Amino acid sequence: MSDKEQPYIEVRFSSPCEDVSIRCRTLLDTGAETTCIPEELVHALHLQVHDKRVIETVAGEVRDVGKYFVNVQIGNNLFSKHPVLAIPLKTPLIGWDILGRGVVLYSLMSRVFGQIIHVLGAIPSFKQRTVLVLGQDTTQIIRLQAIQDRLRGRGYTGIIVKDQADIEIQSIEEKVNMLASLCRFVICDNTFPSGHIDELKICSLNRFVTAILQEEGKGATWMQVDYPLDFSFMKIFKYSSVKQIDSAVNNAVKWAEKKIVERKAFFNRLYSWR
Repeated sequence: MSDKEQPYIEVRFSSPCEDVSIRCRTLLDTGAETTCIPEELVHALHLQVHDKRVIETVAGEVRDVGKYFVNVQIGNNLFSKHPVLAIPLKTPLIGWDILGRGVVLYSLMSRVFGQIIHVLGAIPSFKQRTVLVLGQDTTQIIRLQAIQDRLRGRGYTGIIVKDQADIEIQSIEEKVNMLASLCRFVICDNTFPSGHIDELKICSLNRFVTAILQEEGKGATWMQVDYPLDFSFMKIFKYSSVKQIDSAVNNAVKWAEKKIVERKAFFNRLYSWR
């Protein structure tokens, strides 16, 4: 890929106390786990080393690099005191630790013009760590946020439909379908009636691995209680109260990962070219 074809965006870096800031062209790299900045930028922002980390370069060389905290702003998205590594680079590199945040990658898709191949190439990485969280997202948003928090603790990024930007040529159903397709699996809180009833139908029709969370004694509708009977990729997990939702999320994630492994093995046997 030539320099002109590289997926660059403008990013604002600043010191944790915001006394020094620099805007510069920055490379996006979905293959990098951690955001990295040039050593020159460390000196320009007067950053203080927080720790050392051992990394292995592409050439197989093992070296110690400094770990720093810096504010990273991409458009309206600000990541305060975000950990970065300082390595011998000419250009900063935004890694998956930032790109993996659903709202960031989703918004960048429309901003990195001419990088369609790059965006498509990011989907496998996005699908490894992202979970779509469905449910009553107005009066019961606290439940969905609790699910997000538990997912974050397990290394996933949980995204909520209404937090993602709308695309004018898409219906809401199309938006849900697109987001679910991009995610590793779906977790749906089915405790109270809402538009997620239609979203569960979408998940069943498209065979998305879907864990259904539901508070004991409550439920959105009787119309879909039989889904787990007919669809092996859907399962219900009960919890006693919103304070106990963490355990249900943990069990749901374990089940979903097991189901994904089963499906992966089946598809690899079925599709001989893989």
